[in-house]
Amino acid sequence: MRNRVLLGLAMGYAGIVVIGPVLNNKLADVYGLSFTASMPLLAIAYILLDVVANQWGKREARTVVLCALIVRMVVYLLFIPGILALPASREPAGFSGLFHQALRNFISGEGANFLFQFVVAVPAFVWLRDRMQGRWFVLRYLVITVPILVMQTSANVIGSYAFVPGVDMVTLVTGQATMKLLFSVAAWPLAFIANRVVGTVHAD
Repeated sequence: MRNRVLLGLAMGYAGIVVIGPVLNNKLADVYGLSFTASMPLLAIAYILLDVVANQWGKREARTVVLCALIVRMVVYLLFIPGILALPASREPAGFSGLFHQALRNFISGEGANFLFQFVVAVPAFVWLRDRMQGRWFVLRYLVITVPILVMQTSANVIGSYAFVPGVDMVTLVTGQATMKLLFSVAAWPLAFIANRVVGTVHAD
């Protein structure tokens, strides 16, 4: 049962981050703050990763990050040759630009995700878990995960849109960072419930 729960969490995380680069192409604007459509889903993805790190440990959480990277690479490697082989006359209007932006989002997103999650967030989260003897999950989520996600988001946005004409980088980075902070903090009840539910199953 515990292995199936771990597999489900890993699949949920991987599924969300796989579609992230596509959703990043859709920019929304709320009260002057710009953010991508992937923002709410990604807040959920990193809660799932924190639950894995909290219940199973650093090695399993890092494995989930690597598996998601492999899945995304396989998806892109399978579809890119076929997409490039399509006759240009059959491409929808604007498709080429959308495709290249998605590829740019993928490269930028994976670089930021690996650096901030695999190298920094997961080890820091587990280290603090051990110091707190497994308690205060939500506090660790707010103190470790949320600030790192804000930095990761800013780095990802800069890598994705730095050379795109017509994009106001200051507004976009500020909007993304602010909305990431708001979405992530607002999701703390979900983090609490997810950890409690998974913790109960993990203890059985």
